[in-house]
Amino acid sequence: MRRQDLYGVGELQFDQESSGIHGAKTLGKALEEIYGRDGLAFIVDEGGKRGFKDVYGTIFATPGVAEKGHADIKVEVTSPGGHSSIPPAHTTIGYLASIISELEQNPFPVELARGTVPHDTLLCYAAHGHDISPRLKHAIFKSTHCDAALHRVEDLYVSKDHWANALPESAYAIVNHRINTVSSVNETAAHDTQTIASLARSFNLTLKAFGEDIIPASAYSSSESKGHIELSQAFNHELEPAPRTPTSGKGSEPWDFLSGTIKATYAAHRNLGGVDGSNIIVSPGMSTGNTDTKYYWNLTRHMLTEEKSLLVCIL
Repeated sequence: MRRQDLYGVGELQFDQESSGIHGAKTLGKALEEIYGRDGLAFIVDEGGKRGFKDVYGTIFATPGVAEKGHADIKVEVTSPGGHSSIPPAHTTIGYLASIISELEQNPFPVELARGTVPHDTLLCYAAHGHDISPRLKHAIFKSTHCDAALHRVEDLYVSKDHWANALPESAYAIVNHRINTVSSVNETAAHDTQTIASLARSFNLTLKAFGEDIIPASAYSSSESKGHIELSQAFNHELEPAPRTPTSGKGSEPWDFLSGTIKATYAAHRNLGGVDGSNIIVSPGMSTGNTDTKYYWNLTRHMLTEEKSLLVCIL
């Protein structure tokens, strides 16, 4: 670092839990105007609630180097409505319940992929876990190049909420997605659209998804059409997964600096002596929540999530 200035700006940010549209957005813009794109060495943001954990007989610290995205997708159904004394075969709530059930039964595939943070974390466990079984250790290392071994490790880890007699004309639900770091908002929206399209056809409902007519009214005669489904972004603050922070090779100096600091602090606080890594291993981690860091992405490639307040280190 050419300068030693440290700026603690976390306490100034008052709306982090509501996506930072006022606090973080304003701070990010101001910092970029002062220091420019990539003008910060790294940013340490609030992260997980468990800073240290014992895994296979070894203490690991797992600062986040990636964050999932999110999307709140609104599913709205409209049909003629009516009265409970002469109910139709399906009501808007019945349609909506079927759609929610369909989405629940067709989630995104859960998988372990090479080059992702969870896979890198397992590699750290295999390399440094004192009590890990030789068989599991071998499978994790082999998973870097063998698909069968990758699937074996995946099986072990990845598998592990009007009036009473009136029938509403419209009903909706909000589906909250936490988006995988190797996926995107568009892929999530496409998944939901594809999942319910066949169900919409079976109910003779038209479908509009994110401004596009997927099943238009012309698909049915006027007597066949029973109503309409619409998918849209619920609150218009969807967020792509955060860029991943480099943890090895060229450009990983901020990660190396943080890792060394964690090791030294952990050992000194407990009077353990030495900072050679024998007392604690620092492994990449990932935050499943992501609210406001998008406003800082232009400032640095190095977003590190840890517990407590935000810290910005200036180059």
